Amino acid sequence: MGPTFHPRRTLQALAECTVLFAIPTFYYSWIGHDFFREMVPTLSSVRLFTCGSAPIRPEVLPELEEILGKPITNRYGMTESHVNTSLPVGVSSQEGSCGKVLPGLELRIVDDSGKDLPVDEVGQVWVKGPNLFREYWRKPDATEKAFEDGWFITGDLGRVDADGYMFHAGRCQELVITSGHNVYPPMVEKVINAMEGVRESAVIGLPHDRRGEIVAVAIVAEEGAELTEADVRGFCAESLVDYCVPVQVHFVDELPRNTMSKVLKRTLVEQLGG
Repeated sequence: MGPTFHPRRTLQALAECTVLFAIPTFYYSWIGHDFFREMVPTLSSVRLFTCGSAPIRPEVLPELEEILGKPITNRYGMTESHVNTSLPVGVSSQEGSCGKVLPGLELRIVDDSGKDLPVDEVGQVWVKGPNLFREYWRKPDATEKAFEDGWFITGDLGRVDADGYMFHAGRCQELVITSGHNVYPPMVEKVINAMEGVRESAVIGLPHDRRGEIVAVAIVAEEGAELTEADVRGFCAESLVDYCVPVQVHFVDELPRNTMSKVLKRTLVEQLGG
């Protein structure tokens, strides 16, 4: 979380605003404070609550939207393109969708060879439109690798359902391949974050001599929660196929983040894989 964010003071300032553009960590912080519910009546002027940088965790959406009295608008974008998809105004996505592609833009879900994938199948996200950047400054090789026939290769994984709603499934380099099986960290995190006593989690792949990688998770527990590795693995086994169940469970005080509050999974791999 950035050094300028203060939960109470930010809410006080928000009382004079009409639109909030926030990152998930702001919402997670507020929901952990008793004064959040008390201060929400002062936010009547806010007509739109949005979330960017990363999809907000679907398991906390119902409570957040109940408290705010309005849906939180998830969006999907990046520095190279700004916003590509967004939930329609007033539409709630309890499943964590990033919405539909914006008018005038195009989005594809493709496999490693660039072939379009069927509905609801996870693959690489490619985008095209007038919102795209032209080039990486003084990096012609990087620019060439980033495009394929006018499509920008985002480096993200995702799927699109039958209604055209996109769901983010993590970064390509964060995909865990264990014994030949693809494991998408956000899908495992969704299950773990729904477990009582878990504040947040981050799933990563750690090197393994036989499996290639194993699934591992770093968990920040709620204060006073008494969780064990066996508890977590047992909970996961009820909802996930066996190769998605974490082999290692690490309890940490906090997750490493960058200035945009995104979890630094490479740092976690270095910390937990050594």
